[in-house]
Amino acid sequence: MSLVVDTPTPELTTPRWRTPAPQLPEATPAQATTLLAETAAVIGVDPVRVVVSSGATLELRWALPFQGELAVGDAVQVLVQGERCYGVGVLRSAGRFRLLLSEAAQLRGLRVRLRGDRGVKLLAPDLKLKARHLVVDATEVAESLGGAVRRVLGVLKVRAKQARTIVAGEHHLRAKRRRAVGAEAHRLDGTLVQFGQ
Repeated sequence: MSLVVDTPTPELTTPRWRTPAPQLPEATPAQATTLLAETAAVIGVDPVRVVVSSGATLELRWALPFQGELAVGDAVQVLVQGERCYGVGVLRSAGRFRLLLSEAAQLRGLRVRLRGDRGVKLLAPDLKLKARHLVVDATEVAESLGGAVRRVLGVLKVRAKQARTIVAGEHHLRAKRRRAVGAEAHRLDGTLVQFGQ
Protein backbone atom coordinates (compact mmCIF):
# COMPACT_ATOMS: atom_id res chain seq x y z
CA MET A 1 0.00 0.00 0.00
CA SER A 2 1.38 3.42 -0.98
CA LEU A 3 0.45 6.92 0.08
CA VAL A 4 0.69 9.75 -2.44
CA VAL A 5 0.31 13.36 -1.35
CA ASP A 6 -0.26 15.95 -4.11
CA THR A 7 1.35 19.23 -3.08
CA PRO A 8 1.01 22.32 -5.34
CA THR A 9 4.19 23.92 -6.61
CA PRO A 10 4.87 27.24 -4.74
CA GLU A 11 4.99 30.41 -6.78
CA LEU A 12 7.92 32.82 -6.34
CA THR A 13 6.86 36.44 -6.26
CA THR A 14 8.83 39.64 -5.96
CA PRO A 15 8.85 40.83 -2.34
CA ARG A 16 6.97 43.99 -1.62
CA TRP A 17 9.06 46.55 0.20
CA ARG A 18 7.41 48.71 2.71
CA THR A 19 9.86 51.45 1.76
CA PRO A 20 11.41 52.07 -1.66
CA ALA A 21 14.50 50.00 -2.27
CA PRO A 22 17.75 51.96 -1.78
CA GLN A 23 19.12 53.39 -5.00
CA LEU A 24 22.88 53.70 -5.45
CA PRO A 25 24.08 56.95 -6.99
CA GLU A 26 25.23 56.75 -10.54
CA ALA A 27 28.98 56.48 -10.90
CA THR A 28 30.51 59.65 -12.29
CA PRO A 29 33.62 59.35 -14.46
CA ALA A 30 36.84 60.40 -12.75
CA GLN A 31 37.95 63.83 -13.72
CA ALA A 32 41.66 63.60 -14.49
CA THR A 33 43.66 66.74 -15.10
CA THR A 34 46.74 66.47 -17.25
CA LEU A 35 49.32 69.23 -16.97
CA LEU A 36 51.88 69.59 -19.73
CA ALA A 37 55.14 71.43 -19.23
CA GLU A 38 55.78 74.37 -21.51
CA THR A 39 58.29 77.15 -21.89
CA ALA A 40 57.52 80.66 -20.67
CA ALA A 41 59.43 83.94 -20.81
CA VAL A 42 59.89 86.19 -17.80
CA ILE A 43 58.68 89.73 -18.50
CA GLY A 44 58.56 91.15 -15.00
CA VAL A 45 59.78 90.66 -11.46
CA ASP A 46 58.40 91.43 -8.00
CA PRO A 47 56.08 89.67 -8.55
CA VAL A 48 57.43 87.44 -11.29
CA ARG A 49 55.22 87.52 -14.40
CA VAL A 50 55.64 85.29 -17.43
CA VAL A 51 54.14 84.95 -20.89
CA VAL A 52 52.99 81.41 -21.71
CA SER A 53 52.45 79.77 -25.11
CA SER A 54 48.82 80.93 -25.29
CA GLY A 55 49.97 84.54 -25.03
CA ALA A 56 48.49 85.07 -21.57
CA THR A 57 50.45 86.87 -18.87
CA LEU A 58 50.40 85.00 -15.58
CA GLU A 59 52.02 85.36 -12.19
CA LEU A 60 54.61 82.66 -11.53
CA ARG A 61 54.56 80.51 -8.42
CA TRP A 62 57.24 77.97 -7.67
CA ALA A 63 56.11 74.34 -7.37
CA LEU A 64 59.43 73.31 -5.80
CA PRO A 65 60.70 73.50 -2.20
CA PHE A 66 63.06 76.25 -3.36
CA GLN A 67 62.73 79.25 -5.61
CA GLY A 68 64.95 81.14 -7.96
CA GLU A 69 65.61 84.84 -8.26
CA LEU A 70 64.74 85.46 -11.89
CA ALA A 71 65.42 88.36 -14.25
CA VAL A 72 63.62 89.71 -17.27
CA GLY A 73 64.43 87.57 -20.30
CA ASP A 74 64.86 84.28 -18.44
CA ALA A 75 63.22 81.18 -19.92
CA VAL A 76 61.48 78.94 -17.40
CA GLN A 77 59.60 75.66 -17.56
CA VAL A 78 56.08 75.96 -16.19
CA LEU A 79 52.87 74.02 -15.63
CA VAL A 80 49.70 75.98 -16.39
CA GLN A 81 46.35 75.18 -14.77
CA GLY A 82 43.73 77.74 -15.62
CA GLU A 83 44.91 81.09 -14.32
CA ARG A 84 47.64 79.52 -12.23
CA CYS A 85 51.20 79.08 -13.40
CA TYR A 86 53.74 76.96 -11.51
CA GLY A 87 57.47 77.09 -12.17
CA VAL A 88 59.30 73.76 -12.23
CA GLY A 89 62.66 74.66 -13.76
CA VAL A 90 64.92 77.26 -15.33
CA LEU A 91 65.90 76.58 -18.94
CA ARG A 92 67.97 79.66 -19.68
CA SER A 93 69.16 82.60 -17.62
CA ALA A 94 69.61 85.99 -19.21
CA GLY A 95 71.63 87.32 -16.29
CA ARG A 96 72.73 85.97 -12.93
CA PHE A 97 70.42 83.29 -11.60
CA ARG A 98 70.21 82.81 -7.85
CA LEU A 99 68.83 79.72 -6.16
CA LEU A 100 67.14 80.75 -2.91
CA LEU A 101 66.70 78.28 -0.06
CA SER A 102 64.61 79.36 2.90
CA GLU A 103 65.87 76.64 5.24
CA ALA A 104 68.84 74.35 5.66
CA ALA A 105 69.30 72.18 2.58
CA GLN A 106 71.38 69.17 1.60
CA LEU A 107 72.68 68.14 -1.78
CA ARG A 108 73.32 64.40 -1.75
CA GLY A 109 74.12 61.86 -4.40
CA LEU A 110 76.31 58.92 -5.24
CA ARG A 111 78.66 61.26 -7.10
CA VAL A 112 78.03 65.00 -7.18
CA ARG A 113 79.88 67.30 -9.57
CA LEU A 114 79.71 71.09 -9.43
CA ARG A 115 80.98 72.70 -12.62
CA GLY A 116 81.19 76.30 -13.72
CA ASP A 117 82.35 77.11 -17.25
CA ARG A 118 83.70 80.47 -16.06
CA GLY A 119 84.40 79.60 -12.45
CA VAL A 120 82.86 78.58 -9.15
CA LYS A 121 82.83 80.92 -6.17
CA LEU A 122 81.87 79.94 -2.62
CA LEU A 123 80.94 82.69 -0.15
CA ALA A 124 80.15 81.85 3.46
CA PRO A 125 81.04 83.16 6.93
CA ASP A 126 82.15 79.63 7.84
CA LEU A 127 83.20 76.94 5.39
CA LYS A 128 84.03 73.40 6.48
CA LEU A 129 85.41 70.60 4.32
CA LYS A 130 85.41 67.11 5.76
CA ALA A 131 86.72 64.18 3.77
CA ARG A 132 88.59 60.95 4.25
CA HIS A 133 90.82 61.74 1.29
CA LEU A 134 91.26 65.26 -0.14
CA VAL A 135 93.00 65.89 -3.46
CA VAL A 136 93.69 69.36 -4.87
CA ASP A 137 94.85 69.40 -8.49
CA ALA A 138 95.59 72.90 -9.77
CA THR A 139 98.09 74.63 -12.03
CA GLU A 140 98.47 77.49 -9.56
CA VAL A 141 97.24 78.06 -6.01
CA ALA A 142 97.08 81.54 -4.45
CA GLU A 143 96.09 81.99 -0.81
CA SER A 144 95.43 85.23 1.05
CA LEU A 145 94.94 84.53 4.74
CA GLY A 146 94.60 86.78 7.76
CA GLY A 147 95.96 83.95 9.89
CA ALA A 148 96.46 80.23 9.49
CA VAL A 149 96.91 77.31 11.88
CA ARG A 150 97.77 73.87 10.55
CA ARG A 151 97.75 70.83 12.80
CA VAL A 152 99.12 67.59 11.38
CA LEU A 153 98.79 64.51 13.56
CA GLY A 154 101.08 62.40 11.41
CA VAL A 155 104.03 63.28 9.17
CA LEU A 156 104.03 66.44 7.06
CA LYS A 157 105.87 65.98 3.77
CA VAL A 158 106.48 68.74 1.25
CA ARG A 159 108.06 67.94 -2.11
CA ALA A 160 108.86 70.78 -4.47
CA LYS A 161 111.26 71.55 -7.26
CA GLN A 162 112.13 74.84 -5.58
CA ALA A 163 110.87 76.51 -2.41
CA ARG A 164 111.17 80.10 -1.22
CA THR A 165 109.79 81.65 1.94
CA ILE A 166 109.82 85.41 2.48
CA VAL A 167 108.92 86.74 5.93
CA ALA A 168 108.64 90.49 6.48
CA GLY A 169 109.17 90.20 10.24
CA GLU A 170 110.64 87.50 12.44
CA HIS A 171 110.66 83.87 11.41
CA HIS A 172 110.55 81.61 14.46
CA LEU A 173 111.13 77.88 14.04
CA ARG A 174 111.10 75.64 17.08
CA ALA A 175 111.59 71.89 17.26
CA LYS A 176 112.76 69.34 19.77
CA ARG A 177 115.34 68.16 17.27
CA ARG A 178 116.13 69.77 13.96
CA ARG A 179 118.31 68.55 11.12
CA ALA A 180 119.12 70.36 7.90
CA VAL A 181 120.98 68.47 5.20
CA GLY A 182 122.38 69.98 2.03
CA ALA A 183 123.37 67.30 -0.46
CA GLU A 184 125.81 69.62 -2.22
CA ALA A 185 126.11 72.75 -0.11
CA HIS A 186 124.64 74.47 2.93
CA ARG A 187 124.91 78.25 3.05
CA LEU A 188 124.01 80.75 5.77
CA ASP A 189 124.01 84.44 4.87
CA GLY A 190 123.34 87.38 7.17
CA THR A 191 124.86 90.47 8.67
CA LEU A 192 124.94 88.72 12.00
CA VAL A 193 124.88 84.95 12.55
CA GLN A 194 124.75 83.79 16.16
CA PHE A 195 125.03 80.33 17.61
CA GLY A 196 124.35 79.67 21.24
CA GLN A 197 121.80 78.90 23.85
